[in-house]
Amino acid sequence: FADATAAAAGTTAQEALDVVVPQSMGITSGRITEAHEVADLILFLASPLAANITGADIVIDGGQVKTL
Repeated sequence: FADATAAAAGTTAQEALDVVVPQSMGITSGRITEAHEVADLILFLASPLAANITGADIVIDGGQVKTL
C-alpha cells in the first residue's frame, strides 16, 4: 500500500504514510492509526475496566470519519 501510494505521489513510502495518506483521506489527527493502538483498545474493552460498556461502536480512525 505504502509503495503504491508513494509511486503515485512521487515520494517515498514513509512520506506517503506520514503525509500523503493522512491528507488525502482527511484524517484529523494527521496520521494513520497504528496497530498497537487498535490492540490497546481491544485489551481495554476485554478488561474489567470496560465491564459496563455494552452495545457501543468505537471508531478508531484518527478522525477520518467526521461525526457530529
